[in-house]
Parts: sequence; C-alpha cells; structure tokens
Amino acid sequence: MAQGLAVEENALQEAIVRALSQSDDDSLKERLRTIQSTVNQCEENKNTYDDSIVRQMIECIKVHHDGKLEIIFGGGYTMEEYLITPK
Repeated sequence: MAQGLAVEENALQEAIVRALSQSDDDSLKERLRTIQSTVNQCEENKNTYDDSIVRQMIECIKVHHDGKLEIIFGGGYTMEEYLITPK
C-alpha cells in the first residue's frame, strides 16, 4: 500500500509540474504551487495524518451510483476507487 501511495504522489507531482508549465493563468499557477508545497509537506510527514493537508489537496469527490468514487485533486488530477467490486 505504501508503494502505491508513493506512485500516486509521484503522479500528482508530475501532473502539477505539467499543469504549471502549460498554464498562463497566474492564479492557477499560485494554487498549483500551494498544492505542490502541500504534497512536499506530506512527503516529509508520511507517518502523520493531517486532515488539513487532505482538504487542501482534494478539490471534489464524486460518488457514482455503481459504487465508484471519483476523487479530483487540485490541478485536475483524477483517481478512481470502487466501494464495491464493479460487475
């Protein structure tokens, strides 16, 4: 599980860097830098749960009727999880 989290953190960092390089919107860039700083702080405190960091990173969670959770992070990175096994 820890290895999976590391992969997700790396993917999120890559998405942030890509979005920063492609954006001309200064307010979006500032928000992405804040998210990037938060992710870096998360990496430094891997053994400590911090709800405020989670709230800063997650923009939206969509719950679908088929049990799918769509977790949307700041910067547009999306992750899907299932509450139940899809048929």
